[in-house]
Amino acid sequence: MRSSAFLLIAALGCLALCGCAAAASGTVARPATRHSRWSCAAPTPPVSGAVDVVRTGREVFGGQTLMAAAFSPTGCLTFYATSRTKNRWSGQPVTASATRGDGIAALQMFFSDRMHGWILAFGFLGAFQTPIVLFRTVNGGAVWQRQPAKGSPFPEIDEPIRMRFENPRDGWITSLNGFASPPRVGLYHTTDGGDRWTFVSFSLPARYQGLVQEALPPVFSNSAHGMLRLVGTENGQTSLLYSTDDGGETWRLDSSAGP
Repeated sequence: MRSSAFLLIAALGCLALCGCAAAASGTVARPATRHSRWSCAAPTPPVSGAVDVVRTGREVFGGQTLMAAAFSPTGCLTFYATSRTKNRWSGQPVTASATRGDGIAALQMFFSDRMHGWILAFGFLGAFQTPIVLFRTVNGGAVWQRQPAKGSPFPEIDEPIRMRFENPRDGWITSLNGFASPPRVGLYHTTDGGDRWTFVSFSLPARYQGLVQEALPPVFSNSAHGMLRLVGTENGQTSLLYSTDDGGETWRLDSSAGP
């Protein structure tokens, strides 16, 4: 495990290299289709700067490097891992079209251990909605399955920005909804590895509504106690810290700092 009202105007290149999903859709522009020197069938992942390619940041487990990459216009998605001994890449297709054939704007990947991992694929914003698809592997990336099998557990008006799993079953996704009135912060929880998600609400002080830029997923010290932090405002100085003592069923605001 590892750890301007919204970050929706970040460039697609930043999303691909940093793996940040804060602007996974939003006003990300659909790129012009041009010739790419990388395809989803390539035996090695794309190099930095490859045309029309979205990629996640790297994760390392026991000396193995993991990565996901997609050809943005078609939405095809491939997972890569290095071998344990020779440090050579091998690729495994995840899907031929992750977001209804409309392309991929951004990716986010998280592994709770070397066997259990998830990839969030974000489509392009259209009519104030963003296609969002979640994939899961339980065998180190050899096979990926969509979670849930059909549809999306997240309202397409939301912007899931961060994902974290405490273990192979217990996971959290934070989201921002800049189109709601007032704008809201969303918190989603799964206890079955991503098949079913429950929306968990918590109180956001009126003075901070619409000013939160980033909602960090909860981090738990044990099965009951966890902390969640919201950061933002236009000058980036506000920080709201929430805590739970019942495994995330309820949250209370412990402290705030900023204007």
